[in-house]
Amino acid sequence: MTKPPFYAELGHGMPSGLSNEMECKVKTCVCEALQSLNVNHGSVNMDVIISEEGEVHIIDVGARMGGNLIGSHIIPRGSGIAYMENMIRAALGDPTDFSPQCAPQPIATKLLALTPGRIKVLPDIDRIASENGVEIEHHLQVGKIINEYHTNHDGCGYVIASGIDVNDAISKAARVKDIIDKQIVREA
Repeated sequence: MTKPPFYAELGHGMPSGLSNEMECKVKTCVCEALQSLNVNHGSVNMDVIISEEGEVHIIDVGARMGGNLIGSHIIPRGSGIAYMENMIRAALGDPTDFSPQCAPQPIATKLLALTPGRIKVLPDIDRIASENGVEIEHHLQVGKIINEYHTNHDGCGYVIASGIDVNDAISKAARVKDIIDKQIVREA
């Protein structure tokens, strides 16, 4: 997350890195909230904050799949579950299967929250992705104005990285984001 006053997401990672005890506490809080809201079908996007004292606070609930590549990239790779397929099946009333279809892998994304300015020259994004073993989803183009990052709408895409653990994946995604940022030539 960015610093106040904006609190914008900068990336995501899975697994969370929480202790088993804290993960159980979060799951209990989430399940109780869903039961209270009578949400018993489909996707839910829920944001929580854990205080320094270990209190779990729900700050947002949406009866929808999470954005920022959560449903399309993070959950499938991080859990091995065919998440999107199952959400479509659930919406159609077809049977679902939430057992892992492949081995989960540590994954992280980093939003392309880049230095502001008008793009004059873009680096070879495909080459950067290939050389660093990551995926890059972006909407960068010459002439585009990169805004100061206040919300994820100011982002220019994502770096998606896997690693030996989630910290390795986070580090790899952050490093590639910085490479892209430094290699973009902006108009003076």
